[in-house]
Amino acid sequence: MNGYGVEFGALCDDIEVQLQRQGFTLGDRAALFQRWSVEISNLRIHGLLTESESDRARKRLWKELTATIKPLPNEEIQS
Repeated sequence: MNGYGVEFGALCDDIEVQLQRQGFTLGDRAALFQRWSVEISNLRIHGLLTESESDRARKRLWKELTATIKPLPNEEIQS
């Protein structure tokens, strides 16, 4: 599945919100992925992860996320 993108970071919209705007969802795992994203950001902000470590963690998160993403039915797409 492709044709979607997500921005990670403390000032970005929630992952599920970003995906729904594009016609996709994480379903019942959305809160879990959001928590992991926030935790990676917090660890980076507080100096417990280096930039390269946080990049690797986000790549792992992205790999898990892309395996979970499903398309929304057309009537549920947010604008």
